[in-house]
Parts: sequence; C-alpha cells; structure tokens
Amino acid sequence: MKYLHKGFFIITALSLISCKKEDYVLYPIDNACDSMVVKHTYFNSYTVTNKYRTVDAQLIKRNDSSKILELNLGPKARINKIIISKDTYALYPGVMDGNEFIVKKSGEKLKAISDSEWGLLKNCNSTLERFKKFKFNKESQLFEFEALGSNDVFTYKTKDSVTYQLFLKIIRPQDFKSQKKLVYDTDFVSIDFKLLADNIIKGTFYGFKIKDSKEIQYFSHRLSGPETIYFYKYNNN
Repeated sequence: MKYLHKGFFIITALSLISCKKEDYVLYPIDNACDSMVVKHTYFNSYTVTNKYRTVDAQLIKRNDSSKILELNLGPKARINKIIISKDTYALYPGVMDGNEFIVKKSGEKLKAISDSEWGLLKNCNSTLERFKKFKFNKESQLFEFEALGSNDVFTYKTKDSVTYQLFLKIIRPQDFKSQKKLVYDTDFVSIDFKLLADNIIKGTFYGFKIKDSKEIQYFSHRLSGPETIYFYKYNNN
C-alpha cells in the first residue's frame, strides 16, 4: 500500500508537470503586427493561430534549450514545423519571408530594463521605421534612439518597471550644421513603452512639444495621431 501511494504521487506530479501551460505569442521580425498565437491545450497538443486560420500542432521533440512543434497542415505539406529556441526566438524553416520570430512566453515574470540594445520589429509599413534601434543606459538613465537623420534622447518615469513614460530631452541631427537649439516640453509624454516580455517592448509614439507651445509635433510628417511599433532586445551589456 505504501508503494502504491508513492507511485500515485509520482504519477500525479509528472502529470502536473506535463500539463503545465506553455502559451506563446510569436512576432515575425519582418512584420510584427502579423503575430501568431501558440496555445498549449493538453500534454503535447497545441493550437497555432494566425490572422488566417487555426491549426493543431504536436510537440515532437524537446530538450533543455528548444522544442519542435509539428503543424497539422495535411499530408502534402513539406513545411510544417516551428522550432522555438530558449523561449525567446523561433524559426519556421523553409519559408522565404517572415520565417524568424521573437517569442513572448505567457506567465513570465518581467525584469526591469537594464543596460541593453533594442532593434525595430518592422510593423506593417509603419511610418516610424526611421527609429531603427535604441539603447538604454542605466547609468545615465536615458533612452537613446538612433533614428534616420538624428539621434533622439529621452528621459523617463516608471512606477512598476514594466510601463515607461518617455520625455524628449534633445534631438541631435546627424548634420550638425542644421541643428537648432530647441527647448522641449519635458512634461509631455512623447512615448509610452510597455514591456511585453524580457525581450519585447511595445511602444506608442505620440510626438513632442516645443516648450510653451500647445501644438503636438509628430515624429513623421505622415502621422496625424499616435502610432504603435515594437522593438526586440538583441544585446545585453
């Protein structure tokens, strides 16, 4: 009886481990708004949903650093596997476009942004693709963007290390001869950042104001309101 109880508890523990939910959102590096949702349904079973359809998938291989899902796309499908590496990066081998993904795993405990560098996830022909990348400098407490034609520097506030409000401090044109000495309204929220995962940030760009002016100036002449883009972390110092 003693051994039966012990065996029962071992089986129960293994079942709980197997049933642990592992849901993901996959953001294509080339088109972040066309994300895919990978939902863990039961044991080795998953569903994969994009904007066109939902298909079933099975976990066919797993180790400490990666897992491979086989999608049920029919007997004639040659490209039917997704490789998820370290719960941060995914690959859909054989696809010509959009085959690399940045991965957000559900239930992650998010960490405060530390010294790091981030690159733009291209997002449905966004007008803000001039913001190619940025870095966060923990010592100076500044977000520094490398944009097309300028380097833009922002201060910030955060209450929970997950959401950040960015305030424009200075725009440095790469052509220093054209630099204008402007004073910006440092109380106006130029960007809202939200940490979706340790390696993904969602940014809503509102624009900026010149000090003592009521007019909002957008970061692109094609904009007439806020726009959202995504960034992924590619380097930690």
